[in-house]
Amino acid sequence: MGFSQDSVQVVRSRSSSSSAAQAAAVSAPKINLFPYQKDALVSIWEGLRRAKERAEAGGVGPALAVCVQPTGAGKTVELYCLVREVVKRWGWRCLVVEPTCELVRQTVLSSRDFIPQCNVGALERGKEFSGFDLVVSTAGALNQKALARIDPKHFQLVLIDEAHHAASDSYELILKHFSGAVFILGLTATYIRGNQVSIASEKYFQSVIVYQTIGQLTSAGYLVPAQGHYFHTGLVLENVPIRRGDYDKKRLAHAVNTPERNAMVVDAWERHAANRMSLVFTVNIDHAKDVAAAFNSRGIPAAAVWGKMDDAEYGRIMEQFRVGKIKVLANAKLLSEGYDEKRVSACILTRPATEAAGRVLGPQMIGRALRLHPESGKKDAVIIEMVDKAILSASAGSKSSLLSSVIAGSYGVSKKRVEEGGAYLHDQSRVERAEEGWRERLKMYEALRSVESVEETFDVIERVSKVSEYAWLPLGVNTYLMPIGQGGFIECVEEHAGYFEVRAVEEKELKFVGSGSTLKEAISIADGWVARHGLNFNLQVRSRPWRNLEPSSGQIFKAYKLTGLPQEFLKGLKRGQVSDLITSAEALLLPFEELKVGDKKNFSESALANPGESLHMWQFGLDRNVA
Repeated sequence: MGFSQDSVQVVRSRSSSSSAAQAAAVSAPKINLFPYQKDALVSIWEGLRRAKERAEAGGVGPALAVCVQPTGAGKTVELYCLVREVVKRWGWRCLVVEPTCELVRQTVLSSRDFIPQCNVGALERGKEFSGFDLVVSTAGALNQKALARIDPKHFQLVLIDEAHHAASDSYELILKHFSGAVFILGLTATYIRGNQVSIASEKYFQSVIVYQTIGQLTSAGYLVPAQGHYFHTGLVLENVPIRRGDYDKKRLAHAVNTPERNAMVVDAWERHAANRMSLVFTVNIDHAKDVAAAFNSRGIPAAAVWGKMDDAEYGRIMEQFRVGKIKVLANAKLLSEGYDEKRVSACILTRPATEAAGRVLGPQMIGRALRLHPESGKKDAVIIEMVDKAILSASAGSKSSLLSSVIAGSYGVSKKRVEEGGAYLHDQSRVERAEEGWRERLKMYEALRSVESVEETFDVIERVSKVSEYAWLPLGVNTYLMPIGQGGFIECVEEHAGYFEVRAVEEKELKFVGSGSTLKEAISIADGWVARHGLNFNLQVRSRPWRNLEPSSGQIFKAYKLTGLPQEFLKGLKRGQVSDLITSAEALLLPFEELKVGDKKNFSESALANPGESLHMWQFGLDRNVA
């Protein structure tokens, strides 16, 4: 797939039989990929290869996995790479499911540039599709009647774009229908839905095969850094009811679509994002039109677009925006998924949201401004959120913020603490919490010095092995650890109920990998990180034969020195078990002060220069790990 030589080596390290993956890694024609995209494709290709072997051995049902990457990461290009290779090498037929007709149109058109060798077409009522290598359809078109006409085995690879929709009834129907597929891959920036349902679960996608975040890609230079600002309107919004997890759109629009508040949107733009190519996300069509009118009244060229407007008018406005004749484009969620104009460098969020809805809407919207576009001189982005004093209803409670909801859910800190500034910087907050938790590790170490505790630990391992094939070690009641070679390790730590943090230590450098709402999610994310880094699988996979051998005298002596356990007891363990004890002891005895966690003062002094500006809590250029 045009992978680098490093990526080819990762594929080779996994299995001597992965010749198909090796061949795919060096195939032409070349599609230019960033290193993180190559890493993602290596992981996905390995999943495809294993699924194919399983199907050929008589396995029933598709393997399901989800690829989590932020908006702007280029998931569509990765999709094309996968389609090209499975069509060319295995003769597979592929289906892509999009949420909207506009995304179907974009996918079909752009496929001509990326995979001209593949026959691509949209699924249309009454038209034959069996001759296509790749069929693109909306989820709505794949209704029960349409699915009844499609053989469940017709497509070997099914790709669900914007896969956070997969927990809805229509998508569940699609997932169940294609029981004859070999592999079903979801692609999304937000795998936890507004109703707190995670699609990275047994019911939908059993594993997270790729987990990359806004912070990771920003720090690596693949997304532009962004500053966010709250703009407090001072308005009080009352009695807006909640329906299906979000505020009632009609009542909300009536509350926020006022001349005074729309004028504040223009004020916010002039203060923080003047002259930037900007998107404004509104509640509904009328709100979008009125916000655009507010900009035009100040002499700032603006327009509104919506889903059912005339195609010619829509095209004219979008072209004027693209060439800069229109500076501000207002819309009501139309452009929150799949819109890829890289010149956009500012987003204004004018629609309040519940905490649940904010976790999905926030990353989708702000991601529109984070794409690189050095040709235009774009170096950074600005995110502005209009924040009202309160939204009061019987079920709503206190005010909600789109982005503070995302922060709170991702970092396991209270939403109130975020909005009051107690979680000002994500890295700083995470480091402080990790340092505090590290002090508890000595208690875990003491448990390793007891024969009874060690025996109990190895019993628990059997339960963990049902979640992952890797050699995870349970330590204490809320920490799971696995060696990654050369004294390094990766761990999943339950910070509080429903929040597991994944951290890795390589060469004494602490890295935050991701988080999950369950142990299974967290371990799946950690397993994906291990797979992408091409580490020592012989060391990590629990089924390796060496683990059942007798321990060496050197192992026994080292374990004895570290734990003080009787040597006779150690001699009765298997080599893998003694290795686990050594890894655990070394990890637990590592002082936090010896870890490199980056500069703890790694934040912008200018961010604190003017507190009256109410700088937004989510500093994307500094946040390294959460989407």
